[in-house]
Amino acid sequence: VDDIEKNLSEVFSRIKQGLLYMGHKIATEINAQYPEISIEVKKLVDEEVNKGLLQIAETGTYEQKRTR
Repeated sequence: VDDIEKNLSEVFSRIKQGLLYMGHKIATEINAQYPEISIEVKKLVDEEVNKGLLQIAETGTYEQKRTR
């Protein structure tokens, strides 16, 4: 059980790091063509990722809420 918990913890840590890096990666890609919006896009992506991670931490599940 300890080994499984350790392995899962490491996997989820890598997933979290990847998700947190996503805003930067997207902003970098967008910046080449649309530098005027890249910072705003990063903020939006970061906000959504953080909301999702918080929801998972609090409830153990993730449900995308539709805003439009």
